[in-house]
Amino acid sequence: MKRLALVLSVTGCAHPHIVVPKHAEVPGPSHVRLAAVMWPTRKSIITCTRRIDDQAHAVGVAGPCMRLEAGEPGPVKVVSWATLGRFDDDAPDRVPASFGGRCKLEIVQGQRTPLRETTLTWVTPTKRVKLDDWMPSDDESVIEADRFTLETSFAPEGEWLAILRVGVGLGDGERIVQVASAKLVAAPACE
Repeated sequence: MKRLALVLSVTGCAHPHIVVPKHAEVPGPSHVRLAAVMWPTRKSIITCTRRIDDQAHAVGVAGPCMRLEAGEPGPVKVVSWATLGRFDDDAPDRVPASFGGRCKLEIVQGQRTPLRETTLTWVTPTKRVKLDDWMPSDDESVIEADRFTLETSFAPEGEWLAILRVGVGLGDGERIVQVASAKLVAAPACE
């Protein structure tokens, strides 16, 4: 048995994969980012709908995409994002190293059945602050999603925090990941 494991690891057949079984929980916080988000400038984000496979890899081209500027009332549709940068691939609850590892984000996933709200909490050494909670209403784009969650992305300089409301439709082999809404807030203090 040891020889088989050695052969598999030498030939590259024994590498870990994130497997998302059909009709099961989607990969959660601290595992893999589901939403497509990037920071083309220090005060704006671009979010896109995208498809992912069973291993949570992107399938095809992301889109449609929306751009949100800090201080603006809502996002605007983007024609092309391809030359603006790369999507953030950090964990959806990652906190910048500049916070010294003292603070963290906690994300609780929501679902339709049984009905469960998704929440985002900022945890410091002295307190817990709820940053957002979400239960999709019937008029939002994620009405067809099976699961929903909140994801975050810090601006490269750490000044801004993007909070993304994400819906995931479960299916055979591919899932549709939609950013139903997003907001930019000043990064919380780690006190």
